[in-house]
Amino acid sequence: MLLVQCDFDDTITVGNVSVAIREVFAPDGWRSMEREFQDGKFSVEESNIRQYALVKASQKEIEDFVLGGVVLRFGFEQFVEYCRAVDIKVVVVSSGLDLYINPAIRPLGYDLEVFSAQARVTGDGIAVSYKDPSGATLTRGFKESYVRHFKDQGHTV
Repeated sequence: MLLVQCDFDDTITVGNVSVAIREVFAPDGWRSMEREFQDGKFSVEESNIRQYALVKASQKEIEDFVLGGVVLRFGFEQFVEYCRAVDIKVVVVSSGLDLYINPAIRPLGYDLEVFSAQARVTGDGIAVSYKDPSGATLTRGFKESYVRHFKDQGHTV
């Protein structure tokens, strides 16, 4: 069976929701960490863990921000409908956070499976963790672990 493993930020959405959240709720500090990520010093997973620790916002504030400003890419809904009509499974696998991905796609009404970072709002910022398909914690290779998993299940990804 064919399977489309679809990213979220800059793919399903117009623009990068993760960056927008950090710009609004963590205006200081994250940019230097982002440069370190871009320079290859940290994986995307490690970088998100570090950067989201700086985000001071409640779950409701994040959800309100997402529902008020996230724009889904034109044609995404039709793409999902087409895939379903021809028996192609679509899943979202993103290094982004469940905290903002789930509220953004919920209004579509699709029961898309979403595999992403698990986020928990704390008094010290947002705690982020990544789990591979077996539930093991990891700090790099999140998306790749799902490609391998789906291929091992017999899917063409």
